[in-house]
Amino acid sequence: MAIGVGVYQGFLLLGLDYKISNLISLVAGKMSAYICNKFFVFKVRNTSFSEWIKEFLRFIFARGATLFIDYFGLIFLVEVVEFNKIYSKYAIVTIVLILNYILGKLIVFRKTNDKK
Repeated sequence: MAIGVGVYQGFLLLGLDYKISNLISLVAGKMSAYICNKFFVFKVRNTSFSEWIKEFLRFIFARGATLFIDYFGLIFLVEVVEFNKIYSKYAIVTIVLILNYILGKLIVFRKTNDKK
């Protein structure tokens, strides 16, 4: 999440529109999140290539869902609620962080011996 917020703020400082800054930050954040979550948060090791593919597809699905919340939630807070662009990002990131952890734990990075 820190990478995404940093990229977002960096592009805002460069004068890029907040929607485009947010989209770029989301892609950068999601790419780094997979590696960090897999190896450091949930510490999952795959035993086969097909297991890894299934895990990665679950990640894409779960993070795709939260990407929509992140992207459109920011637009809602900035344009409808008229909240500050930076504080809006922090609020949305907090919600998405919680959702990502829950989805990661329950859906994406399941241990192979879990029977869910």
